[in-house]
Amino acid sequence: MANFMRMLVVLPLFMALCVVSAYAQ
Repeated sequence: MANFMRMLVVLPLFMALCVVSAYAQ
């Protein structure tokens, strides 16, 4: 369960990072 919650937190963070890096280029 804790692993699922961590994934729920990390996934949007990772997506935001991808969007920001794509926007920066």
